[in-house]
Amino acid sequence: MKQVKQISTLIFLFFALSNCEENEVSSREYPRLKTLAVSNITEAGATFSAEFTFRGDFEITSYGFTWSRFKNPVIESSDKVVVNENLKDSGFSLDAKSALEEGVTYNVRPFVTTNDYIVYGTSTEFVSLGSAAPVIENISPLNIYYLDTITVRGQNFSFDKANNRTRFNEFPGHVVTSSDTLLRVVVPENIDSSSPSFSVSVAGNITEASDSFNFIAPQITGLSKTDVVYGDTIEIFGHHFGYREALNSIKINGQDVEALETDSTRIKIALPVTNKNFTISITNSVGQTSTSEELTTLYPILTQITPDEGFYEDEIEIIGENFGYIEEIVDVYFNNQKAIINEFSKESIATSLPEGVNNPIVTKVIINGIETSISDFYYLGPELTSISSLNGTWGDVITITGNNFSEVTDENFVVIDGVNVIVLSSSKHELTFSIPENIASKSFPFEIEVNGVTLTTSFFTLNDPVIHSITPTNVSSPESSITINGQYFHPITKKNTITYNGVELEISSSTSSEAVVKLNKGVLENELVTELIEASINLNNSIGSDFSQQLTLDFIGPFTASANLNFGAVEEVFMLDNLGYVILDNASLYQFDFNSETWMRLTRFPGIRGTDGKRHRGTGFIKDGQIYYGMGFNANDGCSTNPNLICPGIKQNDFWVYDPNTDVWTQLGDSPLSGNQIKGFHSQGRSYLISREGFYEYDTGSDSWNTRSTIPESFFSFSFYTADLNGSPLACYVPSGGGRAFQTYDVASDSWSLLYSDPELRYIEAIQTVGSDIYFTKVSFPFQSSNQFVSQLFKLNAIDLTITEVAIPSDQIIFIPFQMNGILYLDGNTSSDIFYKYDPTK
Repeated sequence: MKQVKQISTLIFLFFALSNCEENEVSSREYPRLKTLAVSNITEAGATFSAEFTFRGDFEITSYGFTWSRFKNPVIESSDKVVVNENLKDSGFSLDAKSALEEGVTYNVRPFVTTNDYIVYGTSTEFVSLGSAAPVIENISPLNIYYLDTITVRGQNFSFDKANNRTRFNEFPGHVVTSSDTLLRVVVPENIDSSSPSFSVSVAGNITEASDSFNFIAPQITGLSKTDVVYGDTIEIFGHHFGYREALNSIKINGQDVEALETDSTRIKIALPVTNKNFTISITNSVGQTSTSEELTTLYPILTQITPDEGFYEDEIEIIGENFGYIEEIVDVYFNNQKAIINEFSKESIATSLPEGVNNPIVTKVIINGIETSISDFYYLGPELTSISSLNGTWGDVITITGNNFSEVTDENFVVIDGVNVIVLSSSKHELTFSIPENIASKSFPFEIEVNGVTLTTSFFTLNDPVIHSITPTNVSSPESSITINGQYFHPITKKNTITYNGVELEISSSTSSEAVVKLNKGVLENELVTELIEASINLNNSIGSDFSQQLTLDFIGPFTASANLNFGAVEEVFMLDNLGYVILDNASLYQFDFNSETWMRLTRFPGIRGTDGKRHRGTGFIKDGQIYYGMGFNANDGCSTNPNLICPGIKQNDFWVYDPNTDVWTQLGDSPLSGNQIKGFHSQGRSYLISREGFYEYDTGSDSWNTRSTIPESFFSFSFYTADLNGSPLACYVPSGGGRAFQTYDVASDSWSLLYSDPELRYIEAIQTVGSDIYFTKVSFPFQSSNQFVSQLFKLNAIDLTITEVAIPSDQIIFIPFQMNGILYLDGNTSSDIFYKYDPTK
């Protein structure tokens, strides 16, 4: 096709004036135009005119005028009026009846076209008074659809597409081509009426078509599938759907559904949760609807459970059909216990057995209210393989091995003898826990519950307690603490019972292998007396388990039972060369060996005895390794045997010396004193006799007596006792005013000094000293007119003059015969009394 060249007359004139010698008509290749004035300017349009300044013999294919608001309009982009024929005349005029707005200044120029050129004339301006309205003669088609293209035929349209404004109701159409007699318009997609009106507006003149359109309704012709499940993807086939999603409203049983894919003949959707029976409807933007046939969702089917047996929390796969694709509407139950879905698909559900489900088990799958079930699963429950031990003690950690325990520790429940036990660790094949302290039975099984199923094991037996030793094995107080060592004691102190010698002991503290207990006075025969307690110690750990063992405990009290001769009343005692000598009222003489604690009978005192065979109230002293003894009285027949009563008798003043080396008595000269109110003592190498009748010192060399000062008050000699107080003689006596007095004697100055006096003290029987402490025994008669008495031991401190009572064994001790190396020896006045050693330091 030949290219048409556009030539402006102004350009041509420029070249013609600049090169006149070449400006010959015969050489022009295109016609020339002259623009004439615009005429007939009215409200209905205007007349444009032009003439040829050079026509030539060119074939003109079309001619006309073009105008716009801008200078030098061109036919391609400006409005125009055109005649398509070969013009033979020298000029031409055409009426412009459209596309002229009132009051607007336009530029207009003529044009002609040849086979090779488009030739324009010069532009001229005019002010428009308006133009005629467009005329709609015909529209095709009248049945329309989104983005359809319609053809509008008529008059007074604009060649400029932008000047033709079309509307379907209030929505503008899109003009794709235009001329003064024809428009092609695209139907808008947002049309909202099934019978929209149509109008064309050109240069402010509007014309509405007399014909109305019919919008084509959507039509559903088929579905990609009719057997569906929830969440299934369905393709809807048909005609005249909205070509994009916004132009369609898709509903299933009135429920909005979003399209996955859309075009005018196919819409793809996913089936939402709805009723089992449903229809699909598609409504376009103008409200036209098409509805499908009724569809039915498929019932879910359960075909298999795999595995068909297992344990709590084991993963289980439910296999079947028609589960759909929407997990949120699917519920799985085992015996009405809801399970958690781990994985989900149309034909498979992975889940696990929930807690508290036991056999027989019904598995149900409910999908949007539609239920199906199967009964092919069996819950295995916990199983036992082994127990780490079937005997032990509290606190022992027990390991149970087996199957089907829970890996979640708190989901395993262990009960022992009715006590809930804390599980320390767990796996599917092992549990560990410890024997709790508050178990009350000796033997019991373990009850293990997992997911509601209980496993009962063999019996576990608590070990009986065993005692290995007691420490210390010697104690010095009846309330001392001892430690019992062994095994399998109860860890709770109050659960243990310990007895020793049949007496229950107080347990201070205990562990499984050690108990600290306090002794009880009841375990001793006498809490003051040293003894070896060979008795049975018994431990009961509250579960009916007893352990008894013979154990020896060495109790070291202040008193120690010693050898006793079981003799009667003692008249006098002496200490000589670590040996003790005792003269009885029957004149018998005994020697006591402190090392071997044995007694030996020696030669009887040879002095005269009474008709009862006894010599009462004799006295004497030790001097130069020998015993000097005599005096007293011989009792008459029928006298009372009460030693505290003065019985009439015959006074004696004979005086004898005993040699322990030869066991021989030798009579000396008579004593200046006679009777029973005499007391002898020895101090600082001197020997004395004292009574109310006088105070004498004995001279062994001359076997004579020398007078000394007397105690400055009267006293009873049978209640007169002497001892040595830090090297000086000490006397305890009954003064004339009653009570008791203690005086010390100064050998060098031959004088007495009062140390202590107490008018309340009575019936003192004997005294001994240890350092500055004066020990004396005292008896009292709690029953009137009775010889029954109570004996007590007291200590008088010679420095601060305080008196304290010393606890003594229960035997009636009234006598202190000896003091050896700070140890006191005590005895009663009857053969039934026990002979005791007393250590004041204990």
